[in-house]
Amino acid sequence: AHTGEVDDTPRTNLRITVAEVEPLWLRAQALGARILEPLSDKPYGDRDFMIADPDGFGLRFGSPAGRGDVRTRGLG
Repeated sequence: AHTGEVDDTPRTNLRITVAEVEPLWLRAQALGARILEPLSDKPYGDRDFMIADPDGFGLRFGSPAGRGDVRTRGLG
């Protein structure tokens, strides 16, 4: 039975790739978002963080760590 409580482990998460992740990280903190994973550099080459939406789904925002503009990466 569903208790209405949201657990800290999302059942799924959506990755949203942006050109610059740091401004979104600052905004998420300022708005009091529920942080599931703080901003950090990942071993797979991205810099990202994850927050929870009101239903407990993970929203992961990230950008390539030091690999140029996401809009042009891999298009050449």
